[in-house]
Amino acid sequence: MRAVATIILALGVCCSSGCSASDWQTFTDANHEFSIDMPTPVTTTTKDSGFPQYESRDGDISFTVSLNKRSTLSEKEEIDVFAKEFADTFESGMKKANYPVVRSIDKEVSGANWRGKLYQFDKADGSKTTIEVCVEPKHNIILYAFGGALSDAKTKRFLQTFKVQ
Repeated sequence: MRAVATIILALGVCCSSGCSASDWQTFTDANHEFSIDMPTPVTTTTKDSGFPQYESRDGDISFTVSLNKRSTLSEKEEIDVFAKEFADTFESGMKKANYPVVRSIDKEVSGANWRGKLYQFDKADGSKTTIEVCVEPKHNIILYAFGGALSDAKTKRFLQTFKVQ
């Protein structure tokens, strides 16, 4: 639960930054565990957990890739437990911060080497946040498009280009 709260706090810091980008490139993490298209520049920080987080921005959308520890649960249990807890905590955290959201999308997704859940949260002002929780053999990797709807071309590119090596 503390890890989820740290993720939400880190996301808030990213979204309040003033950085802006317009060029997109394929980003590969330092350990070559995944690649994804992101706007440049990509900023790397280390969370309290010791895991890296990668952030960038394009216009009104802030993009974040956050690595998290994988538990010893099976893949299915990890998706059922971690992803649900994450989505519930994000939703309640946004409401407590006076940004009430409605979970409008909650569906299973997968890639070549991972499975997970895709969520879209809609705010009363019409803005949206799309989050994909990816469970792979080594980590849980969370992809955020804060301010990005699933229908947005930038959000689609970000999510569809994610690959676990």
